Amino acid sequence: SDGVWLEPGANRAEPIGSEVILNVFDTLVAWTPPDFAALIARVTPSVVTVRDDTQPLGSGFVVGGGVIVTASHVVVAAKTPVAVVVGGRRLAARVLVKDEASDVAVLVPDETLAVGALPLSTAAAVGEWIVVLGNPFGAGTTATVGIVSARPGTIDRKSTRLNSSHI
Repeated sequence: SDGVWLEPGANRAEPIGSEVILNVFDTLVAWTPPDFAALIARVTPSVVTVRDDTQPLGSGFVVGGGVIVTASHVVVAAKTPVAVVVGGRRLAARVLVKDEASDVAVLVPDETLAVGALPLSTAAAVGEWIVVLGNPFGAGTTATVGIVSARPGTIDRKSTRLNSSHI
């Protein structure tokens, strides 16, 4: 079934179609889950595997201008020049930017990529849905779903304590 009905205080669930009824502090709330499969199918062509000559190192995403965003630690782990695998094709890529403090790297492939770029957004609010896609081992797309749990703030890296903007 696509959904369940949770009675207040009950230990059982009954199907009710595509809606989910949540028991939140003994208040019943109707909710229709998003269609993640359609989103994942649409975005997957923009997911790349970042690798060197010996092994896959991690994932990246094609963004505007055909550049690829990945994690800096992925690029640092490369023992040979970096390449990206897009739709089964392996392309050489050069590192345009690498910032270890923010763990972000930008790669430029040797060829123009013919996949749609992902739009970047910094407007996500706490509580909004987020889907994280990857292909870190070159074996197919992985997906994880959750919610935005916090907005960016600052971290005191010396003491590793979060400042008051995280509270």
